[in-house]
Amino acid sequence: MGLELDRRQVLVALAACGATVACRPTGPARPVPPVRPRPPTTLPPTTTTLPAGLPAGLALARRFSFGPTPDLVASAASGVDTFFDAQLDPRRPEHAATSALLLGIDSIWTEAAASLPGDDEAAQLERRRVATVTAASRSLALSAWSNLQLRQVAADFFSDHLHVSIAEQPSVFFVPSYDAQVIRAGALGRFADLLLASAQSAAMLVYLDNVSSRAGRGRVPNENYARELLELHTVGVSGGYDEADVVEVAHVLSGWTLDPGSRQFTFRPAWHDLGPLSAGGDVLGWRPSSGGVRDGESFLQHLARLPATARYLCWKLARRFVSDTITPDDPLVSDLAATYLREDTAIAPVLRHAARRSDRWGPKVRRPLDLVAAALRTGSPVPTLEQFQAARTQLGAALDALGQVPWKWPAPNGYPESTGAWSGPGAMVARWNTASAAASGFGGLPLHAAPTPRALLGHEAGAALAAAVRSAPSATVVRALTFASPEFQVR
Repeated sequence: MGLELDRRQVLVALAACGATVACRPTGPARPVPPVRPRPPTTLPPTTTTLPAGLPAGLALARRFSFGPTPDLVASAASGVDTFFDAQLDPRRPEHAATSALLLGIDSIWTEAAASLPGDDEAAQLERRRVATVTAASRSLALSAWSNLQLRQVAADFFSDHLHVSIAEQPSVFFVPSYDAQVIRAGALGRFADLLLASAQSAAMLVYLDNVSSRAGRGRVPNENYARELLELHTVGVSGGYDEADVVEVAHVLSGWTLDPGSRQFTFRPAWHDLGPLSAGGDVLGWRPSSGGVRDGESFLQHLARLPATARYLCWKLARRFVSDTITPDDPLVSDLAATYLREDTAIAPVLRHAARRSDRWGPKVRRPLDLVAAALRTGSPVPTLEQFQAARTQLGAALDALGQVPWKWPAPNGYPESTGAWSGPGAMVARWNTASAAASGFGGLPLHAAPTPRALLGHEAGAALAAAVRSAPSATVVRALTFASPEFQVR
């Protein structure tokens, strides 16, 4: 009953002070093909911006993390280079409590995968359930409580850019290891290395059907991965390729599959044939020369270093970390692409350059995962595995209602980035309900005592929120009002 009373008080206070995300007509949505669905729950467009005059360290910490804790803000206050150097330091340890939580989350999947006997339907359903929960839980836990925040925001980007969906079977079984060993391990390294690791991962091979791609002897290789590799992962739809190129790429990567025993990448020469390229020619300036698996590896390295890939990838990074309004021909994209090529596809220098261009930063509304992670990061200390498990049902329900369960987007293009992609009146109530659930620890998480808007936001509350908080009857309502406020909806 207390929680219902708090929610009612929150809604009344929000209505009275206007501390909600503003709605305005947006016109009809553009039609989207079925394979590129829009989010089921969306956020009304907002004119909200960060308060004027934020300290530079706070603005940097908000933009390049899931939530500005005091330690993170202190590091960022010393400047972009100090912040990046600290975040990129290979000696920087993860919080012990976060490591313990992640170990516990992963162990549940490891034990379930090993202990469920047989391949009957019930065992497969249970494996799928545990894999789904593990993938989503580890993403949320690291976003909320990792000490390595730059890695987490970069990994969040690449979980969409090189997306594998847990909505698909059997790729779901490989997503927990894909998240840990490919995406997070490579998110701040060279994109050329990350692209190759993704292409040879069990998750991607199964998800886009290259695991069964055979060529030669009249067989036609599967084109699914080849098509998404060009359209989504590298040069982009305007990158200068055609349908003949897709066919040729599928031949180059034919025979890339998994060992049936170890489920690790292997190359089967009997399944491989260069097809049209056997008679000569090139794909986007690349020609086969080494033979077998080395040709595929060489081609991926070539793709990663193409100027078209640099521009497409850097445009997407600019939209994530700078502004929704960045266009592909923006001079900033050219600057970022030049950095990318000069640094041999390294991602961290591109992010550092984007961080230095705070003059171009536009308001970025927090996507659902970002919103929930920020509430956990600023409102709750790192929980034990038992506490996290107790809150897991409410956490999952909140992310599902908001429309962004990690790794669950059904199409290979990943969750949309722009505010407009999440536009619609349905999300307002979902965000209010999430604010109330977060204010109560999602039914199981510990909470910081005596919360204040400044502690949760990182800066002083605006006039409307400050006025509402002054009359709040409990710490729960203070948290809920702050989490639902316009100030908290942006990063």
